Amino acid sequence: MRNSISLLIKNLPNHTVSIEAANGYQLIEQISCLKKLPSVAIMDVQMPVMDGVSVTDFLTCHYPYIKILALSNHSHPAIVQDMLYAGASGYIVKDNLSNRLLLNAFTTICSGGVFIDETLGNKEIFLTTRTQTIRLKTSHPDITEKEKTFLQLSATSISYEQIAKLMNVAKESVYNYQKSLKEKLGLGSRQEFILYAIQHGIAKVARYNNYTPSRLR
Repeated sequence: MRNSISLLIKNLPNHTVSIEAANGYQLIEQISCLKKLPSVAIMDVQMPVMDGVSVTDFLTCHYPYIKILALSNHSHPAIVQDMLYAGASGYIVKDNLSNRLLLNAFTTICSGGVFIDETLGNKEIFLTTRTQTIRLKTSHPDITEKEKTFLQLSATSISYEQIAKLMNVAKESVYNYQKSLKEKLGLGSRQEFILYAIQHGIAKVARYNNYTPSRLR
């Protein structure tokens, strides 16, 4: 699928492919090493290691100039809303992918708009949801930005060693964030960190397992 998408992009005028990644963790890792950031990241919803919602939320927080275009087999409204809430600027269903659709989506989101695949139904509902909810996060004055990032990444399946790598800090620093948050929040385990991060809007998780298309079951 990645090869097909790359070929479509390379056939578009004035478009190039910067990087390709097999999962969300790889994507963030590669982006952190780039000298010039891409304008758009095409994001699958269902990925191993870090799902598309988690990665979209992370990129929107830490690389806000990268526009996120979701591309998925999933078309359930709740999944579309999850991606838009996490910060995606567009959503395309894989079955409808074409050069023309991709170019229209790129043009729309790079000019500040939101692109919703017309097969998804009432576009205005999704636009309203995105306008009302995107980047609404509860204030946490006692938690540092590094601690927020740690909480955000803790709500994924990556290891603390991988978290340290993405945060560009020593592994010991990650355990210091963990210790500090335990003292500040009274939490005792990673599971409690995950629940706190989700409940307080610090992290987003995908719900696609609840809405798997019948052909994928």
